[in-house]
Amino acid sequence: MTIPTEVVKNRGAEEVADTASTRPVVIATLHRPTGTIGGIQKHFSVLLEVAEEVGLQADVVSPFAAPAALTYSLLGIGKGLEKLGGPAHAWYYERARLLLMRHALKKRLETRTPTLIYAQDPVSAEAALSLKDEGYDLEIVLAIHVNLSMAEEWVGKGFITRGSRVYERMVARDRRVLPHMDRLVFVSHFMEQQVLKTIPAIDDVPRYVVPNFVPTAARSTSPAKADLITIGTLEPRKNQAFLLHTLAAAREAGHPYTLSIVGDGSERKRLEELTDTLGLRDAVTFAGATPQAWSLIPEHRAYVHAAHMESFGIVLLEAMAVGKPVFAARVGGIPEVFRDGVEGRYWNLDDPQSAAERLIEVLERPERYEAVSRAAQKRQADLFSVEVVRERLLEAILGRARGAERASRS
Repeated sequence: MTIPTEVVKNRGAEEVADTASTRPVVIATLHRPTGTIGGIQKHFSVLLEVAEEVGLQADVVSPFAAPAALTYSLLGIGKGLEKLGGPAHAWYYERARLLLMRHALKKRLETRTPTLIYAQDPVSAEAALSLKDEGYDLEIVLAIHVNLSMAEEWVGKGFITRGSRVYERMVARDRRVLPHMDRLVFVSHFMEQQVLKTIPAIDDVPRYVVPNFVPTAARSTSPAKADLITIGTLEPRKNQAFLLHTLAAAREAGHPYTLSIVGDGSERKRLEELTDTLGLRDAVTFAGATPQAWSLIPEHRAYVHAAHMESFGIVLLEAMAVGKPVFAARVGGIPEVFRDGVEGRYWNLDDPQSAAERLIEVLERPERYEAVSRAAQKRQADLFSVEVVRERLLEAILGRARGAERASRS
């Protein structure tokens, strides 16, 4: 029941907003609305700007909007569990934020005004659904940003294992919540097909595939200060160790590239130790968690990525927007972001040697580098700019009068 989301010719965002639901939109997210800007925050921050442009009432509600005493007490316990790690932290993280999100949404909805909830994660959707069951007049739209599922996200962080009790509870939550959404928004066709495979009941839910997007930027013309950059939480799924082995292979081949690792997390100590073991201390910079980390990309020659799974990979768009070649594995939704040999190169996460060869092939041939750089920026502007995607996103969130009619023919 996928609904096409092509931009309707001569139909602007203002018309989409006028012909769709006029309910105020509440963006429900487990993330802080401000602070270090990650992919999800960038998604809804741009949406807020678009809403203001078209006169749509929209705001953000997060667990941090719940009563201060409740927030500090619940999240304080969570901080203690985080140091211990493991399934207890994963379970408590979601349950505490579910309770806080319910409080925050209930406060926002105390006038019982008909409202559209645009949930950024299944926990926020679960909180909204529980209020709808209490009689609140809500439409609930869920954006699927996670990699496969929240359960798999926690596996990727190293906190739980597949098949464990906590894992199965998270999977059961998704099976219970997703079929009751009014609409589902996926950032890639890959994610839509994966979720449909694991939760067939969503086949009756209107679904939209709308890619992530970033503002188009000026192409960087200043000389790069370093060679490679990667941005992301230092956790097992992100697999930054592969990048270190690739760097070592490139050095052995006579190309001593430098690498900036931006982010922090449980893997940092292990990665620093591996850096020393490989003799790369002079070539690797651990920048830690950095606000607006995307602003560091123009200072580098290329963006490198080693995650085992990505639903989309918005950071790749941030690199392409400033004309940087991108290197990543052909996993998840990444093939929908860039093409091998055009805007960057795919590489095998089991073969650092061949990965180094692909880096050298692009970085050491000026004409090749220039062609890939220009292609990367053009693809971002043509397919993933705010101007191109915003109408599609508004249509997906708000729905449209012809939605059911079109769905029946799809």
